[in-house]
Amino acid sequence: MQEPVATLDGWYCLDLWWKMDWPSFQKQSLEAQRSQVNQFKQMLAEFEANEEAGKGSWYLFDVSGHKGDLGLILYRETLDELNEIENRLAKLPLSAYLTRAGSFVSIGEAGTYSGKPKSDRGWAYVNRAVKPKLPKKPYVCFYPMSKTRNPGANW
Repeated sequence: MQEPVATLDGWYCLDLWWKMDWPSFQKQSLEAQRSQVNQFKQMLAEFEANEEAGKGSWYLFDVSGHKGDLGLILYRETLDELNEIENRLAKLPLSAYLTRAGSFVSIGEAGTYSGKPKSDRGWAYVNRAVKPKLPKKPYVCFYPMSKTRNPGANW
């Protein structure tokens, strides 16, 4: 049996999707709605400051289709950081109106099929891949991929 290729590990990733209970949320006063949204925005501002410091990245997006309404991708240096953020999100008052529709935890990695980088330029390329700054684009495409290395396992 062939040994797996060694990988260069990067940031840990947490992908979250929620469905919003719009009817219940809209029964609240406008003031309560704004307060809950503002608390969520404060967390997003923390995510942005973390990204600017080069310690992670984030991306908030609308989910198209039946699987949810809102999605969030977070990159952090440790699983502990992701767990803390996930718990903080769950404690926000807005979370009373969000039902988890899905989540995935993964790690950014680069294979060493050709060996490790031998130059600063090579390491910079690898680091951009395993510690990416997520683009703030209008759409995101996500598919879970298993590390199973059997033919057809991921396609």
